Amino acid sequence: MAQRKLKVKNIDPRVVTTADLQKLFSKCGLLISARFDTNEFAQYIGTATVIYAKASAAARAVKDYNMAQIDKRTMRVEYASTAM
Repeated sequence: MAQRKLKVKNIDPRVVTTADLQKLFSKCGLLISARFDTNEFAQYIGTATVIYAKASAAARAVKDYNMAQIDKRTMRVEYASTAM
C-alpha cells in the first residue's frame, strides 16, 4: 500500500494555525487529517501529521512543499516512518 501519511517539520504553531495547515495541504488533495503533534501534556513536539485520502496527493505534497518557505521557515515534508 502506498504511503498517505506525512510528517511536517519546522513549522511554528505560534504563527501557523491548524486551519492554515489544513488550507495549505488541502491544495494537494483530499485530507483525512492535518494537525500539530503534541505530547501527553498537550505540548507541541515540533512536528505535524498530515494524512491524505490518496497516496498521489501525499506524493504531490512532498514534491510541492518539501523545503518550501512558510513564514520565513523552511518546511520539511516527508513520509511518516510507519504506514497508516
